[in-house]
Amino acid sequence: MGQTSNLAINPALFNKMPFDADKDFVPIALVAEVPMILVVRGEV
Repeated sequence: MGQTSNLAINPALFNKMPFDADKDFVPIALVAEVPMILVVRGEV
């Protein structure tokens, strides 16, 4: 299982990674879903 840090953020931070997330991994199944919400003041 992977998370955002090692599959999406780290390749942008480091020049050389031991894997290429686009080529080396294939999604098999959705294991979890995390809802997100963005809240701002009405005056913005």
